[in-house]
Amino acid sequence: MNRIILAAGLAFFAIPVLAQELPPQQAAFRDAIVTAREAFESAANDLAKGGTRPKRGKAICEAVPSRAVKDWIGTVYELTTNGDGWGVFSVEMEGDIWLSTWNNAFSDAGSNTLIDPSSELFAALAELQEGQQVVFSGSFFKDPTDGDCFDEKSLSLSGSMDQPEFVFDFSAVRPAQ
Repeated sequence: MNRIILAAGLAFFAIPVLAQELPPQQAAFRDAIVTAREAFESAANDLAKGGTRPKRGKAICEAVPSRAVKDWIGTVYELTTNGDGWGVFSVEMEGDIWLSTWNNAFSDAGSNTLIDPSSELFAALAELQEGQQVVFSGSFFKDPTDGDCFDEKSLSLSGSMDQPEFVFDFSAVRPAQ
């Protein structure tokens, strides 16, 4: 009996706890991705799996009709610089979803997601730590293929569906309360 209680207690503490409730739009975004992931994982064959991504794209567009978001909640996942000293930043959101800048100037061409070291945003990020919960705002990029609604970095279908990483232009980041 004591082992069961101890195991339940350890499991409780292993689950990340959000300090704040997710904004409704963020919860809808997460739900669209998680629902599509479940459909992908339970699909009968590769053809059926392939059909889940466009459905997810439609659900994402319905959840976030504007590419701009404000005061979403996540956890700092990556906090570094590229070879030129520009900020590279990534947030992990509930549901195994990542939003991130590009990590090199070549990939970032045209997106301008890398964070200028002379900017206020760079200074704010310099005060954070990986694993810290944050509140952030910014914008997604339209998917150039129209398959995903927002630009997603994965090279494979399974990567996109299992652990999506969306290109994101952060405009503000602050520690969560």
